[in-house]
Amino acid sequence: MLLPGRPLHAVALVAAAVLVVVLCGAALVSTAGPPSLASDGGSGVGTSATLSPGSGVTVAPPSGPGGLPPGGGTDPGVVPTVAVGLAPLGMAYDTGTAELFVANFGSNTTSVVANATNAVVATIRVGTLPSAVAYDPTGDRVFVANYGSHNVSVISDVTDTVVATVPVGSFPIGLTYDSTKGEVFVSNGGSDNVTVIDATSDAVIANIPVGSSPSGIAYDAGTGQVFVANGGSDNVSVISDASNSVVATVAVGTAPTGVAYAPAVGEVFVANGGSANVSEISDTSDTVVYSASVGTSPEEVVYDPGLTKLYVANSGSDTVTVVGAVSGVDLATIGVGTRPYGVAYDPNSSTVYVSNEGENDLSTISAQDYRVVKTVAVGVRPYAAAFDPTQDELFVTNSVSGSVTVINATTYATVAKIAVGRDPEGLVYIPGHSEVVVADNGSKELTVLSATSLRVLRTISLGSDPSDVTYDTGRGDLFVTSYTGGHVQVVSLVGRVIRTIAVGGHPVGLAYIATRDVVQVADFGASRLTTISDTSFAIMTNTTVRSGPWGIAYDSADRESYVTCASSKVVESVTASGPSGLGSAGSGPRGIAIDTTADLVVATDSGSHNLTVFSRTLSPVASVDVGGGPYGVVFDATSDTLWVVDELSDTVDVVVL
Repeated sequence: MLLPGRPLHAVALVAAAVLVVVLCGAALVSTAGPPSLASDGGSGVGTSATLSPGSGVTVAPPSGPGGLPPGGGTDPGVVPTVAVGLAPLGMAYDTGTAELFVANFGSNTTSVVANATNAVVATIRVGTLPSAVAYDPTGDRVFVANYGSHNVSVISDVTDTVVATVPVGSFPIGLTYDSTKGEVFVSNGGSDNVTVIDATSDAVIANIPVGSSPSGIAYDAGTGQVFVANGGSDNVSVISDASNSVVATVAVGTAPTGVAYAPAVGEVFVANGGSANVSEISDTSDTVVYSASVGTSPEEVVYDPGLTKLYVANSGSDTVTVVGAVSGVDLATIGVGTRPYGVAYDPNSSTVYVSNEGENDLSTISAQDYRVVKTVAVGVRPYAAAFDPTQDELFVTNSVSGSVTVINATTYATVAKIAVGRDPEGLVYIPGHSEVVVADNGSKELTVLSATSLRVLRTISLGSDPSDVTYDTGRGDLFVTSYTGGHVQVVSLVGRVIRTIAVGGHPVGLAYIATRDVVQVADFGASRLTTISDTSFAIMTNTTVRSGPWGIAYDSADRESYVTCASSKVVESVTASGPSGLGSAGSGPRGIAIDTTADLVVATDSGSHNLTVFSRTLSPVASVDVGGGPYGVVFDATSDTLWVVDELSDTVDVVVL
């Protein structure tokens, strides 16, 4: 027979779990499988873990209204590292002890996982077939719904022992904690009602009739209402916690299971297991606003308040779908373990935990997503980019086309293509002048563009082939490298060459450091970082770095330079006293930028077709697949995005970190 409250669509998916229950000697050996997961009422869960860049991640097309279609990419990934009991289902995160409580349906236990160590620190015997968990922060207690014994176990999170057992309706499979009233609401799949428990006295206050086979349940603190997914009647019951009665019934998708409340948007999200989508319900009108497609047989959904995203566990496709809570757009699909059921969010470390019922473990997901949101076609062989924050436009050099493409940074539309000299490479935006200066390597000149009229204002002849250019805001002059000439030229904006500084080797990248009144040069041929005084034009230091330095980004907060070393395939950090850190960066790192919002360092890898994302200590965080041959990169703080120049595919990618 079917478990009461279990949607018909899930029967085939849990056949393996039946064997687990039988072997464990569980009471309901004749049943078809474990119950649907219940909502944990928005409790966070999990802990940080070592990220596995790009593992099991695909980007899905949008399925809801609004938003931009993702252009491909990866997420930081999943690490199934925590082994727990048999058939783990519901979970809740205890913010008081920084621990995760996991209901092990096949073991009749609850595992306690420490946030700090990712290790199981206690295993607590509870009732028969525990299925859902809720945390009461006021009483420092955890409530566990025991599906097979028709009761709720109350656990002290101080002693990790059961301190009370409360009889409820038949086959309880969902729990949520009402922080306003200090009550626990329990959905009973077999008796089609919700039991209300006083969280202080552990006494039953009420039993509220709802729809058929209720399962997932969540408390809405904004309205003082409880939302219950009725899997058998394809609707959601809305309960007032003031009157303990149903005040509305909302039709949703087929066989709804999990429920989550999103306070930032004032809406409730319901995972519909039969129709493979998530319904968004407005908690003011009690009507469905939109539905977003997810994976097969979604069971549980949790809300991430930090990033306003939803994470949906799809038991039929062994994935987790990430959905934008505001836009309804599918942001990513993440491969996890077999038959994922429970999913919960840990606010302390911004991670998401997923219980894999088929593998008896938990998967850890970073809540930060790394994805390409838009790809914009430009000219042939784009090389570098510069951002104009005043006009909100991006300027991209196209080396083979001999042009500069101008892109609107909000609409991603191409505003103009401006013909410049031969083989344009580096460029820089000049604040206060609304000009962009382009290094035309093949023409041996600089082209100065108006950032407002988008036309050529003048050209500056150099007599040597410029590779890169930067602007010294203190002096009001340009510094220009010559790869073949082995020197740096100081040039005024009106076109006068002020000084030529011999540095040797093959200088490429440049960075101006206003706090030190210096310009740094990445010398590819000499494998060193040269620091030049912008007042005396004297070389102050030559710092040996790893072979093939190419691009430079300076972090004014930490007073540290980050250099891509293309030949040695690393990114190296350098302070005034010398090299200070090292990070592996694929097979051909070139461009580099600092994401000041996310506090990350990003290097393009032209050899591996991706971006390598580092922390400021150069610990790897993730790898973002952008395709083609990524070269230049620039960070736009206004929109919190990276613009990546893709040399081989003749495009520019917009990347969100």
